[in-house]
Amino acid sequence: MPLPVKLNVNAEVTPENQASLLKGAARILEPFGLGADLLSDRMALYRLKCLIEITEKAKILLQDNDLDPKIISNKFLSRFIDGASIEDEQDLQLMWANLLAAESLGADNVVFINILKDLTKNSAILLLAIYEKALTDGYDPYEDFIDMTRKGAFFGSSTDDIGTRPNMFFISGSTASKNGKKTIEAKKNFENLSGLRNLGLIEVETFKSGHGVNQYSYSTYAKITPLGFRFVNTCTQFGDGND
Repeated sequence: MPLPVKLNVNAEVTPENQASLLKGAARILEPFGLGADLLSDRMALYRLKCLIEITEKAKILLQDNDLDPKIISNKFLSRFIDGASIEDEQDLQLMWANLLAAESLGADNVVFINILKDLTKNSAILLLAIYEKALTDGYDPYEDFIDMTRKGAFFGSSTDDIGTRPNMFFISGSTASKNGKKTIEAKKNFENLSGLRNLGLIEVETFKSGHGVNQYSYSTYAKITPLGFRFVNTCTQFGDGND
């Protein structure tokens, strides 16, 4: 799949070059069924620039994997444009590109658009680390889903030995003694954990370790959910285009 045109997305928009920029944008977006006419109605250049960057990344991912895109449903496109066109962080743009590439091959991942819209760079980094830990431990999302359904989710506190909990990712800076103050690192991680948990991507559990009367500490671990596992797998499945 050739890349037919290069567009200088940093170029200043003037009355003289506006038409040529839109024409170039149309050629870049067209293979995915994305028309520049969807963006030309007084939409900010910023959103057009972000969408073009993501689409170019998706085309490279498909090209590197010898895959041809198919026309995507309008339902997906309308939501995708709304979310992707406000993302300028390169790592998150790559996740958007993977999502677009997957959808262009006939996937049905419209639910992931709202999730990706709510991710920050730091929360995405934490989620990917939790995901990698699950892969290392041989995580099976289907078996885990059955286990959660049978036993219920295990939010809250526990005194179980962490060794009995596979796929658990330790949250750096989370260990604190009774009435101990959390570090700045821990506070940032807990903010990200809260967001990821609210999106249904992870579960969180706190383990208490006793060291005598009124002497104990807490450590927090996170585990990816079946939804989180499928989300990350979809949004990273084609890599970064640099392999």
